[in-house]
Amino acid sequence: MDYRVRGNEAVKRGDYLTAYHEYNKGLIESPKDPTLWCNRAYVFLKLGYPELTLMDTKRVSNILAAEINFSSAQSDTHQILGFKAAYRQGEAYTQLKLYKLAINKYNGLLMSLSMNLLNENVQVDRVSLETKRDFCVEQDKKLSTEFKNYQKFGGDAGEFQFNVGYMWDTRPASRGAETTRQTLHKIVKSISFKELKLDRIDFQESEHESSSIGNGTNNNGDGKKDNERSQIQFGVFSESFIEAGEIIFQEDSFLCAHNHFTSRCDYCNRPLPPEQEIITCDNDLCQEIFCSTQCYSLALAKYHGQLCGKDIGNILQGTRKGMSNSTLAYLLVLKVFAVAKTRSVHPLDISEMTHLLRYQLPSELGLSFNANWTQIYQETLDILGISVYDLQFDFWVYVTCLTTLGCNIFGGKDKHGRPDTASLFPHLATFINHSCDPNVEHKNGVVDSCFWSRHVFRARKCIQAGEQIFISYVNTNFCKKDRTANLAYYGFKCSCQRCKDEL
Repeated sequence: MDYRVRGNEAVKRGDYLTAYHEYNKGLIESPKDPTLWCNRAYVFLKLGYPELTLMDTKRVSNILAAEINFSSAQSDTHQILGFKAAYRQGEAYTQLKLYKLAINKYNGLLMSLSMNLLNENVQVDRVSLETKRDFCVEQDKKLSTEFKNYQKFGGDAGEFQFNVGYMWDTRPASRGAETTRQTLHKIVKSISFKELKLDRIDFQESEHESSSIGNGTNNNGDGKKDNERSQIQFGVFSESFIEAGEIIFQEDSFLCAHNHFTSRCDYCNRPLPPEQEIITCDNDLCQEIFCSTQCYSLALAKYHGQLCGKDIGNILQGTRKGMSNSTLAYLLVLKVFAVAKTRSVHPLDISEMTHLLRYQLPSELGLSFNANWTQIYQETLDILGISVYDLQFDFWVYVTCLTTLGCNIFGGKDKHGRPDTASLFPHLATFINHSCDPNVEHKNGVVDSCFWSRHVFRARKCIQAGEQIFISYVNTNFCKKDRTANLAYYGFKCSCQRCKDEL
């Protein structure tokens, strides 16, 4: 069956989602067909996913560069494909508002024309190219003047309103099923010391009208969230009176990561002073270290075999450039992909990932797509020995994991204020909503715990039966402006009572 033809027919009638599925079927059979990747790149532009176009056009370039033995007829075809890929890459950079990169791409194409490097069969509209290039030059000047971050990142991160969520991914819909709520409620019961209940929540009816890492929502005071509240929201409630100071529950992390500023256990993030004995594996090339045989065994069961002896230095360079703990998600996605390989499942079907709410942006907040994501994605695949043409680990899967983890992790900073540690708690902690005046506090590194990344949640004030449990995702000593700025990393704007009362 010619999936390319069926995909092209779908494109002609404007049915881009069908075209996407048809091209994917073809890519499963022929994963290194540059035409299919180039056509899919065009579909992504039409669907409004320029970040995916960017990766597909890079795949086209890689395939063409590797094919050195081809006929003259193939040469014409390859030049046309190469030009289309470069042109669509320029369009993707433009849509992402990465104007410096778009200018470089358009200038490269114009130079090819000036030097007569293209065969006469390759038809090119020079005026259109120059117009697009000039537009990017003007926009680049404008952004350089108006946005400090644009200068800071050298044009690698623009001001594109990047909204994560891909229409073919139907997994988030299952989160609202009653069977899902019942499963989660059983988990809540199993790890809590007090009578707690996990239930659906309408933020309009919530006393605090807040948002959460796990629920990732924004409440504007009218009971509606941005993106039409497309995902089911949960809250954790007390079913009995809880005294101030009482432990409510504790939870062990699923995955941890750290920036390697100091010596830490690579499984639970426990600090490892020089005098402490460390556990290593038998591979002399392996850089992972552990605080106990328990952590080593857990790492082996989850992911260690995929990372053993691998160099993660290039990914660490990316995490250390970040200003928030969400950048540690680069390392966590590496481990998520490693878990997926170990369990032979799709990364988004890992049981600990399925209940996490996806990243959602309020309209007034912007998440800039960083061009470095494609490089870190490629590095992640290389470390794990995964082909860049493997659709199970496609770029949209990476972006979804990256942004989901970024707003679901619990993080810590070192004494210099640098993002240092991150932990993912997929069962109960991630469903607790945020308030700037929380009734619960939490901490890790409990002395009597054999597992350092275990978080213990304790009531900081008396909690009545039926009252919702809240924690703060930011330093409660911050002023409203600083709290708002820090919460933006989680994809929502808080409207709790404290925020309403403060100017």
